[in-house]
Amino acid sequence: MRLHLHNPSSLAHLSDLRARLRVQLAVTDPPGYGPREGEALVEALLVVVRRMDEGAISPLQAARFFARYHVPGFSFGRWLRDMVDEGVYVGAPPDAAPLNHAA
Repeated sequence: MRLHLHNPSSLAHLSDLRARLRVQLAVTDPPGYGPREGEALVEALLVVVRRMDEGAISPLQAARFFARYHVPGFSFGRWLRDMVDEGVYVGAPPDAAPLNHAA
């Protein structure tokens, strides 16, 4: 399903994501991720979500990035479902959907 932001001018979802990722990295302290590496990972994953917000990549492609650059204890799918449930993201009709202009 294609998603788009309900309010494109709000960046609150990115702040939420940043906070959740930072907490998970701090709690799990994964090997190979010092403070600088952890922050770089968080910022890189935020870029992925920004690209999804712009429509450059799909939610599935974003999920694949998150799976590849896994943050222990964090689920991109769960976060995205939370954001949909909160109304941050809404479904978009397919681009190919016919429009009825007849009146």
